Amino acid sequence: MGVAYDAVYIPLTGESFWAGYYARQMAPLSLGAQPEGEPGVLHHAGFYGLRLLWHPAPWSLALLAGVWSTRGRWLTVWRSLPVSQQRALVFAVGFAFTTVAMLTPASRFAERYIFSANYAVAAAGIVVALRLWPALRAALARWDQQLPALPALCWTLLMLLRLIVGPLLPRISS
Repeated sequence: MGVAYDAVYIPLTGESFWAGYYARQMAPLSLGAQPEGEPGVLHHAGFYGLRLLWHPAPWSLALLAGVWSTRGRWLTVWRSLPVSQQRALVFAVGFAFTTVAMLTPASRFAERYIFSANYAVAAAGIVVALRLWPALRAALARWDQQLPALPALCWTLLMLLRLIVGPLLPRISS
């Protein structure tokens, strides 16, 4: 697909998309030891970890609360989960962990690199929250039955609220 894209791009622009992309995005990238004065691996791990707590909140916090509230009996709780939920949790948490592990040693770092991992953490948090707090599950089921468009309405309202209040929200500095 990338070759086909470039085959159309070159005649239109006179240059290769991938050559320009490589020169801007990949060529300056290094792995391992960082140059003197540049943030290192621990900084990058903290950078990504903090974003995986902030961006998928409140579900990331529900995931942590679930882990904390089941401490000492994790194996019992794990075995009580349906196999589909076990697989979902392994995939979501594994995906987020693998994403951070792959990106941490790189010399470049940015929030956009872990965008998809935010959704994985949120999905895991939702599974844990609905499993551990039946009152939340019942309330969401009741609201969903009364107003099936509730998720779409919530998304729309939250997006509008973000556009209005967004500039006032705190930013996480690197």
